[in-house]
Amino acid sequence: MSVQTRKSMEVSPMIEPKVFWSRDLISTRDLSPSEVEAILHLAGLMKARPADFRSALAGKQMAMFF
Repeated sequence: MSVQTRKSMEVSPMIEPKVFWSRDLISTRDLSPSEVEAILHLAGLMKARPADFRSALAGKQMAMFF
């Protein structure tokens, strides 16, 4: 991981998380470049500090249809 990436791994979100709450993700093509960047940034944060996100999905349900 580069120095620039580590510096960008601060708590402040790049995009307001509420943007994703009411949307269904059908295809990655539905996301703007800044949304993709925000998701990858969040994934980096989750990988770097997993303890901070342990209860993030507590009480949540997900359904997937194929």
